[in-house]
Amino acid sequence: MTSQKPPRPKKPFLKTGVGAILFFVCSVVVLNWVATAIGKRVNPERYAQVYDCRGEGEGRTFYPNTCEFDINVRYCLFLKTDQPGGETFCRTTLLKPGDGVETLIKDRMDLKAEGREIWSSMVWSCKAPFEPAMVPTLHNSMQKEKGCRKPRPATDAEG
Repeated sequence: MTSQKPPRPKKPFLKTGVGAILFFVCSVVVLNWVATAIGKRVNPERYAQVYDCRGEGEGRTFYPNTCEFDINVRYCLFLKTDQPGGETFCRTTLLKPGDGVETLIKDRMDLKAEGREIWSSMVWSCKAPFEPAMVPTLHNSMQKEKGCRKPRPATDAEG
């Protein structure tokens, strides 16, 4: 007489190693997607920075808007001074699709005429109506980073 072993019961899919890994990866992807969707609704300015909308300049026009929507471009020129922390000159410009920044060279020349020396610059852009600004980081409110903020409401003095 031969003894036959009863067939082993099949393990549920999630109890296998592959099933558990697949479940974990899918959960992380779905949670990330949900968190991003909620974040875009609650803090849309955090997602308004655009990196690929600035093209190569031609002539006296810099950072042309290559996207199909309006963007706000901000450039900051860091000036050499004797004071710690230095001094910063910044300008924000609204660009329609195809337009470029035309004030950069003039600002550089004006600062040079005043005897000011520029040691660095920084440029970033945000989808309109959001405005480029130095904003607190997510982890440290005292530390600032390039980002976007909601537009300031116009006051009676501004028109």
